[in-house]
Amino acid sequence: MGAVTGQAAVQPFCHVGDRAFSVYAAVGSHRMRARLAPAITEVLRGIALL
Repeated sequence: MGAVTGQAAVQPFCHVGDRAFSVYAAVGSHRMRARLAPAITEVLRGIALL
């Protein structure tokens, strides 16, 4: 996936035990990223790896 003009995104990688994970999170506007990022943070905090 390539860059999209005007879009802000992050893709962290991590592992839990021997399992690898990646999450790609994008907001619709780079200009408004500071305002939109807390909503993504709230969603990601609700994810539980079982």
